[in-house]
Amino acid sequence: MDLDQTTNEPKMEKDYSESVKALQPEVEQLLASGQLRAALDKLHGLEKKTRAAADLWSTSQLLESMVDACGAASEWVMLEQEVAAMSKKHGQLKQAIAKMVQRAMTYVDKTPDE
Repeated sequence: MDLDQTTNEPKMEKDYSESVKALQPEVEQLLASGQLRAALDKLHGLEKKTRAAADLWSTSQLLESMVDACGAASEWVMLEQEVAAMSKKHGQLKQAIAKMVQRAMTYVDKTPDE
């Protein structure tokens, strides 16, 4: 895998942006019906492919969608677990992790104090 000289990240091998855009309505429908775990499973399946292909935009969108899904459902423990698990994935793009953490930080004020 070649490295991008400006970011020192792997170069994108395949563009999954259309797949991510197509998956969003399906995920939103699952979330609307209260199926958070099913929605996260769908996102995880595509995230693995985007991460392997070093598609930064798509991976970032999927990670942010995972954070938003947990935050919107007020599932704070699951949000913490998702952020921890996704940041430890082998080959995860550093910029995608940064975007995910930034999105998770927007939910800090909404979390309970306990």
